[in-house]
Amino acid sequence: MGNFNTYTVKLIFLILPGLLGMVFFRALRGRRNRQNWELFVHVITLAFVSYFLTGFVYRILGLSPADLKSSATAPIQAIFQAFISKSQTLPWGVIVWASIVACLIVVLLSFIDTHKWLQRPFRRFHITNYSGESELWEYFFNAHLHGTEAKCWVLVRDHRCDLAYLGWVRAFSDPEQKRELILQEVDVYTNDTAAYCYSTPVMYLARQRDDVTVEIPPKNGNGSQMPNSTIENDGHVIINKADGIVGDSLEAHENST
Repeated sequence: MGNFNTYTVKLIFLILPGLLGMVFFRALRGRRNRQNWELFVHVITLAFVSYFLTGFVYRILGLSPADLKSSATAPIQAIFQAFISKSQTLPWGVIVWASIVACLIVVLLSFIDTHKWLQRPFRRFHITNYSGESELWEYFFNAHLHGTEAKCWVLVRDHRCDLAYLGWVRAFSDPEQKRELILQEVDVYTNDTAAYCYSTPVMYLARQRDDVTVEIPPKNGNGSQMPNSTIENDGHVIINKADGIVGDSLEAHENST
């Protein structure tokens, strides 16, 4: 029973860098619905890679972990031997350094995943059409948001309330959840007649998948998006944001004049 408890504790600390790394990755990239076996494989793989790289650094520097009974020439073997040996204590210093290495690996993986470096070369050569995003909801906004300070103007059509919202996206929800948006500098119009209702500095919107449609207004000649302007013609209201339309089309307005 004592050996069982010892091995259980050592197993927990063996995978600790992988657990911390996965928590950090979720903090950077958001939560994703994964099968239990997938999470287990990711945690174990990250933990072992972290220990291997930690031992490799020890070897490159010609150092030997102080809490391991090993020479500086074989720190990688000594690290894993410590977790299966009955006599050796846990290598606490190695666990700490492996956890730091796991977090650094996660930062690199998050950067690669954000910029889609894995899929980009294969898409260039038409080997795959996969964007790398788990849902088109995420791909849609990531394709138009450039940096946290960029103002991505959107037109959100709320089919449940029959309203249209013009504003720029401050934040959007993770995939595999209901559609949530935080919009700023929002003007609210009726969806069918484009009649102005009111304005609000910030709006939180939560709807089911089929309740909203999001459109990106075209850009102006400078390649930037502009605030709202309202055109009235014989009772027909056209809301134009950088030549993007809500309600009647510009072509219909020009033909009527």
